Amino acid sequence: GWAPSTTLPHSPPHVLGVINLRGSVIPVIDMAIRLGLPAIKPTERSAIIVTNIAGKLVGLLVENVSDMITVKNADLQPAPDVLPAAERALTKAIIPVDEQMICYLDLDALFSTDDELAA
Repeated sequence: GWAPSTTLPHSPPHVLGVINLRGSVIPVIDMAIRLGLPAIKPTERSAIIVTNIAGKLVGLLVENVSDMITVKNADLQPAPDVLPAAERALTKAIIPVDEQMICYLDLDALFSTDDELAA
């Protein structure tokens, strides 16, 4: 689910603030802003996905979560060469699922500096 975060002064635009998760204070990142898209306007379908990036617990605000899937290594396909090298480095793989294509992001590469997770 989504819960409002406490904003912090002088944090990067993609860092919305912090939340308390079972006694741990973690930063919340707006994934849309981090990916160069317009900011997410949280709704009841929005969610904060908690993950470990570069050894730090981080919350990723996303518009919604429609499903959870299990992916086999054999299903992972390389990112197409049409992407510039910098953008291709952020994509671990492309996963074809039914009629959709899912971009498997490399979160460690996307948040490669401490400033990216600063909160």
